[in-house]
Amino acid sequence: MEGRNYWNELAKKAIDDEVAFNELYEHYFEPVYKKILIRTKSHDSADEIISQVFYKIFYNLGKFDETKASFNTWVGVITNNEINQYFREQMRRDRATSFDRSLEAEISEELFYDVYGMNPEQRVLEEESKAELKFAISQLNERDQRVIEMKYWLEMNNSEMAEQLGTTAAQVSLINNRAIKKLRKILTD
Repeated sequence: MEGRNYWNELAKKAIDDEVAFNELYEHYFEPVYKKILIRTKSHDSADEIISQVFYKIFYNLGKFDETKASFNTWVGVITNNEINQYFREQMRRDRATSFDRSLEAEISEELFYDVYGMNPEQRVLEEESKAELKFAISQLNERDQRVIEMKYWLEMNNSEMAEQLGTTAAQVSLINNRAIKKLRKILTD
């Protein structure tokens, strides 16, 4: 049975030897693919990620240093990095798509009330006011926009938002209150 040293030596050899690289590929493909599939739960995503993993392995073989880690560990780090990158990109796409759709939606009555300080029945909302509010929201930083989106479009409570953002419900409440004040300031300037 091949041990750690075998794969380390083969990795060094694979820099210039296609046969050696193919042996590494054959040995690592299945366990790496399974790891990716378990994390993503999608064959399409796993196919996309594994191609990136082996692309990175192939083009970075010269950087592999067995004094820092075994080849197995090195492959694991590359795999984890690519999986994490996939999820970061997925979250960015989802966030952008979700917020873009949210901005296209009608301004909620609760948000209008919180920003303008009046009951919607007391004032007929004109389309200009909605457009101004949408523009003001676009001027907020990403975190504030995300909290506004979750509270007013996704109708999440502070605890749900805190879990999504990795913070406390009190911090979410503070962020929301500050975002509302920023919106008021943008709209009055």
